[in-house]
Amino acid sequence: MGTPFAVTAANAFMYYLEKDVVTQFSNHLLLYKRFIDDIFLVWKGPKENLLEFLSCLNSKNDRIKLTYVIDESSISFPDLFLYKDANFSTLQFSTYQKPLNKYLYIPFESFHPASNKRAFIRGELMRYTRNSSTFKAFSETREKFWKRLRLRGYPVGFLLPLFREVKYSDRTKWLSKKRKSRNSRMVVFKSTFNCSHANIKPVIQRHLPDLDCIVSYKSTTTLAHLCK
Repeated sequence: MGTPFAVTAANAFMYYLEKDVVTQFSNHLLLYKRFIDDIFLVWKGPKENLLEFLSCLNSKNDRIKLTYVIDESSISFPDLFLYKDANFSTLQFSTYQKPLNKYLYIPFESFHPASNKRAFIRGELMRYTRNSSTFKAFSETREKFWKRLRLRGYPVGFLLPLFREVKYSDRTKWLSKKRKSRNSRMVVFKSTFNCSHANIKPVIQRHLPDLDCIVSYKSTTTLAHLCK
């Protein structure tokens, strides 16, 4: 958004824009949540009143026009796919799979460190776990993820330990926020990445096992930089 303050400014502006309209139609709004300019709401009442509510929002500012999707059974927001269960009594959700996403993950043949590849796979599996309200939804997304990684050259032997490590039964643990200890101080080692630096952290941990550290790499000159 340009500057760090832009998100705060956008939130403040949208709140100023919507507050009167939301209050006016509060009897119909069972749920109203907004993430910057993405809005999710659950409406109770006639569709005519809903269209009137949306029209009021769009009339507040000539430069701010909301596009919207109305559905009685399922909808996406932003990386979630929300839907009613079979009995239409509970709202369930899974990870939204964008139709235009080509899922061009880092290929296995890439010179990225193996730890980077394991980390992004583990992170995606954890995200799928958090974003799935049922084990069935998680299993379906995990199966698609497996097939996409295999197409990118990842061998079964590399993937299997990671897929076994991330379990749906640990979902509650990943939904809760970690409490940061005020006494812990992390030391950051900065280096320019090359293949010989890939094992810096294991060496540090071997000689300084009690040190809480992280290794970060500065960006290097690439072909893209030279072509500018």
